[in-house]
Amino acid sequence: MAREPIDYWEKRQTELMKRIEKGTEKTIDSLIKAYEQATKDINKEISRIFKNYAKDSGLSKDTLIRLLNRKESEMHYKNLLEVINNNITDERLKKKLLAKYNAPAYSYRISRYEALQQNIDLELKKLANLEQQITEIRYVDTINETYYRNIFNVQQNLGYAFSFNKIDTKTINLLLNENWIDNANFSQRIWNNSEKLGEYLRTQLTASSMSGKSIQKIAQELADYMNVGIYNATRLVRTEVNHFANETEMLSYEELDIEKYRFIATLDNRTCEHCAELDNKVFKVKDRKPGKNCPPIHSNDRCTTVAEFDDDVIDGLQRRVRDENGKPILVPQDMNYKEWSMQYAPEQYKKYYINPNLPKTKSTKDSILDKQLGFYNEANNLNFIPKSSIITNVHIIAGNGTQTIFRSSNKYARKYGGQAEEWMKKVGKIKSDKYIFDVHWVEHDKYGKYDFKLKGKTLK
Repeated sequence: MAREPIDYWEKRQTELMKRIEKGTEKTIDSLIKAYEQATKDINKEISRIFKNYAKDSGLSKDTLIRLLNRKESEMHYKNLLEVINNNITDERLKKKLLAKYNAPAYSYRISRYEALQQNIDLELKKLANLEQQITEIRYVDTINETYYRNIFNVQQNLGYAFSFNKIDTKTINLLLNENWIDNANFSQRIWNNSEKLGEYLRTQLTASSMSGKSIQKIAQELADYMNVGIYNATRLVRTEVNHFANETEMLSYEELDIEKYRFIATLDNRTCEHCAELDNKVFKVKDRKPGKNCPPIHSNDRCTTVAEFDDDVIDGLQRRVRDENGKPILVPQDMNYKEWSMQYAPEQYKKYYINPNLPKTKSTKDSILDKQLGFYNEANNLNFIPKSSIITNVHIIAGNGTQTIFRSSNKYARKYGGQAEEWMKKVGKIKSDKYIFDVHWVEHDKYGKYDFKLKGKTLK
């Protein structure tokens, strides 16, 4: 059984890693389905070649050799090109494959054995291409979520909304392309694993190895071989996610001028001796070395880190929290990540909490002015639009019902009630005797309308 977290920081970091691991398992489920589909497609090709010849006891080696040496059909060749065009999204790889299979010698001389081998090769390339897409999405999400949740955890605990730099696409790409182990990045490791699996399958699916076996037996053996690929793929994605999470933690520490971190091991019956020895030890951020004093220490590692604070760090962060009037910007202790991200990390809020199918703005029914509004005419005399005037051409321009973030909604929710995402900013048209005005206000369906403002006028 794992030990209980010993302080606020360790508790929050443990919660974050559990969130990330939960997302990783969804990615792994997608990978397993992709491998299972590839296995079915390869077995389908084997069955196609053996149909009309297959026996429960299998075929002899000589019969298999004669069968596999037959020339493949023109239809197979056309299907091969179609698969490449429709399934390979990596343009460099697609160009390479098309150049290879469009060669005249290939289309006229290919045997069924060569077709089987090339089909395996193509299926594995499709699989690696898909694996790269699926896992890159997971890694980018891990980087963003780790960075912003770390910032949030520090701000919430200290109570100050200090300024910080957003993590940009350039930084994310640098992390993704880093050769942090085995002199390769995550994409290269996927393709290396694919090549190894392909070579293994090519040596197993030969006339010698398949002779005397039924199609069912061959299919089961293929599934067993592909399970090796599944194991390697899932081990890789768990290790890469742990690396990206911990490396992004280090970026957040550097952003906050935190110089030290504490190693946190997941202590249970699966914890290795090395990780157990590192647990609770403190290291300098600049001296971190993955595999030595910073996770991942090994494949499938579950360890993480927490920041070590001293008075100088806290003082420095507090100096970064003044608004334009010199007043401190506070983060309430009960503010959750959803509310925080709406205000300080809007791209994260939009990604995780807003329905992308919502409109950017939304037309809605006419409204009624709750208070009289004053304005000055050309003679600089004060005039009023009376309470209960009708507001027409009303649109929600941010907040509830749209995908546009209403950045100030937290303030209204805390002052008047309701959830931040329930508040909306509206705009409409209102008339006086002589003018037509644009009017803006903030509204909640239950808690009312606030802050009416006239923002422009034209003659009627």
